[in-house]
Order: sequence, then C-alpha cells, then structure tokens
Amino acid sequence: MSKRQQCPTGKVPLLEYQLAQYRARRSSARHERAITAYRCAECGAWHLGGSSKLRRPLPIINRIHHVRFA
Repeated sequence: MSKRQQCPTGKVPLLEYQLAQYRARRSSARHERAITAYRCAECGAWHLGGSSKLRRPLPIINRIHHVRFA
C-alpha cells in the first residue's frame, strides 16, 4: 500500500473534490441516507461520511462568558 492511500483515520482518501462528491451522491442513493464528502483534518484528503447519530451537547455560555458543556 502506498503512502498516498493511507490515512491515520483508516478511511480511504480521495484526492479530488469532484470524485468525492460523485461517490457521495452514488453512496447516498444506494444507502438511502445522506453521505457527504468532507476534508480530513489528519491527511488533508477528502473522505465520505454520514451524519453522526450521536447527539453532541451544545455549549452553554454563562452571563460571565464562561463556556461549559451540558
């Protein structure tokens, strides 16, 4: 496996945005759920993924502007 095909996340990197968008549309149609292309912060390439089913807590800002997570 070449270095170009590796990502620390274990996902397959796609180097071109147009190819990632094309594959995302095809995957969305096949799986009947939204699949999107996004830029990976680890390797800089494009990956495909769906929205997380886990709900993340929204930050709450106190009047004294401290951020805490509920």
